[in-house]
Amino acid sequence: MSHPAFLDLTASGELEARTGQALARLGACDLCPRLCRADRLGGEFGFCATGRQAKLASAGPHFGEEDVLVGRRGSGTIFVASCNLGCDFCQNAEISRERVGREVTASEWAQVMLELQARGCHNINIVTPSHVVPALLEALCVAARGGLRLPIVYNTSAYDLPETLRLLAGVIDIYMARLQVLGSAGLRAIRGRPRLRRARPGGAARDAPPDGRPRPRRGGAGATGPARAPPGPAGRPCRDASGVRVSRPGDLA
Repeated sequence: MSHPAFLDLTASGELEARTGQALARLGACDLCPRLCRADRLGGEFGFCATGRQAKLASAGPHFGEEDVLVGRRGSGTIFVASCNLGCDFCQNAEISRERVGREVTASEWAQVMLELQARGCHNINIVTPSHVVPALLEALCVAARGGLRLPIVYNTSAYDLPETLRLLAGVIDIYMARLQVLGSAGLRAIRGRPRLRRARPGGAARDAPPDGRPRPRRGGAGATGPARAPPGPAGRPCRDASGVRVSRPGDLA
C-alpha cells in the first residue's frame, strides 16, 4: 500500500478538523461504550484511567501478528497502556490493567511512528487504541507532516462506539477487531460487567453503560480501581528518541 488513507484527509484539512472534534469529546468523555463522562481535559479519569494524552507501553517491529501484516520486516506495533474493556484473562495485563507505560505528547507519539518507519516496518499497528482516539488523530497530524507514509492498523478489542469509528473513516487502512468473549461466562470476566449486545453481521456491537459505571475521579483511576493480574511475558526493551520502550524484534511475539 503506497498511499495510506490518512494522507488525503491531511491534505484537505479534514484530519485536523476531526482531531478537534475528537478532543472536544474528552470534556465529558463519550468515546467508548463505557460513557464515563469524565472531564479528561480537566484532569478527571474514567474507567480507562487515561487523561488528555495517551500513554504508550512499548513499540517496535512485531513478528507475532498475521503474516500479511508482518511481512519481512515486521509490523510496527505500538502498545497503548490501559484498555476500555478490562478482561480478567488479558494476556497483556501488565499493559492493559497495570497501565505500565509513559505518557507522550502528539509530537512524541509521531516520532515513535516515524522511527518505526525508519526501521523498515510495513505498517503502524496501534494496539488497544479505543480510549485514545483523539490523541491518535493528533499524533497522525504531526506524523503526516513529518513524512509518515505507512498504512495504519486499528488493532482493537472491538469495544468501540460507531460514533467514534466514524471519526476514523478514511484514516484507518486496516481494522483488526479481536473477538474477546463468547457467552455469559466470558462476559463475567470483563470488569464492570458491561451489557454487551450481540453483534450482527455487517453491523457494530453496541451496549448500554453498566449500572455500576465508575464515577470519574480527579487525578485517579475509576472507582473500581485497577485489578491485579500476573503480567504477561516481558521483553527486553531498548528506547527510541521519545523515551518510549522499543522492543527488539521477537520480544513481543
